Amino acid sequence: MTAPGSGPYALHAKVIVFCRKRVFIGSMNLDQRSLHLNAEIGIIIDNPELANQTAAHFADIVENGKPVDYQREPG
Repeated sequence: MTAPGSGPYALHAKVIVFCRKRVFIGSMNLDQRSLHLNAEIGIIIDNPELANQTAAHFADIVENGKPVDYQREPG
């Protein structure tokens, strides 16, 4: 299954929840190479409610620590 918007020019985002208090959303890899060489971006949002919602959403898309493979778009 190919995700909408995928292809040679598609972007993908990273989402990280820190202590259920902050959320990082961006395209930047969190490593030294990306920090110094790439022109990608990211934002940290200090919002516990959003952090909890994001963590809950992730929990909804995994079962027993394994990703769920959808055959069609959920929702």
